[in-house]
Amino acid sequence: MRLKGSFVHSLNWQPFDVRYDVLLRRWKEHQELMNLEMRVSSQVEQIESAGKLDEMLRTIEQRWGAQNEVTEKWEREKMGKFQFHELFAQI
Repeated sequence: MRLKGSFVHSLNWQPFDVRYDVLLRRWKEHQELMNLEMRVSSQVEQIESAGKLDEMLRTIEQRWGAQNEVTEKWEREKMGKFQFHELFAQI
């Protein structure tokens, strides 16, 4: 039985790095590309999260701002009534 030359040549011992050099380079490039995609994806998610957080803070600020105005008005009225009762009690 005769073996083809390329097959016989492939049976010769070669160091792993030499034998699989092309495959290893492609694997390294693939890993670098995946790492880059993960970093970009992470940055996009951070930007989107920051936008959502800003929107939430604006909403909270609007609600608390309105609530603070109502509270301040209520406290002024309460203090006005208290001062009126205090003045009335002194008379």
